[in-house]
Amino acid sequence: EKMAGLVFVLVVAALVSFPAFVLGLRLVEMEVGLGRVLVAVLNMLPVALLFLSLSLWGSASLPNRGAAAMVAAGAVVVAYFLNALGASVALLETPRKLSPFYWSDASRVLIHGFDWARAGGLLAVAAVFLLLALRGFARREIATGPREWGVFRFRPGRVPRHRPMESDDETMVTEGQSRSAPVVRGAVHPRGRNS
Repeated sequence: EKMAGLVFVLVVAALVSFPAFVLGLRLVEMEVGLGRVLVAVLNMLPVALLFLSLSLWGSASLPNRGAAAMVAAGAVVVAYFLNALGASVALLETPRKLSPFYWSDASRVLIHGFDWARAGGLLAVAAVFLLLALRGFARREIATGPREWGVFRFRPGRVPRHRPMESDDETMVTEGQSRSAPVVRGAVHPRGRNS
């Protein structure tokens, strides 16, 4: 539902930018038809959807918003520079094809028209990230708080262990008991089991 709202906002943003492109064409007097400009503007949507679904997946799988934002922003920057440098550095010509910006080249759309195969490939990758995000959101436990995370111990969907708070009250833990939270009779377990 959020993804549908974000897609709507992206489409509106693309269509709102169209008059600015038309005005720019009038100022520089280029020989490009308005239809081609509209197609080039709409050609931005598949790559935007790809990075949007990547950021949704990050927010569902990573422990906090900051980490998800860093991954999404880093992916955009790396992909952009890989494409830009790959155009002029021969060594990066092949890796350049890993960048979504390579596959959504607006100049190609202006010259040759809309390429359904390229746009479809980007949309397919976006769909994979969206499915991963949906799976991550379904497995995420909102009530448990922040997830434990580290380079070697992060496993998506793993429920974190809760550590008891340190207390001066020694009656909570008696000899022979583990140092876990006390059992309260009649309390409802978060997963619906009674203790």
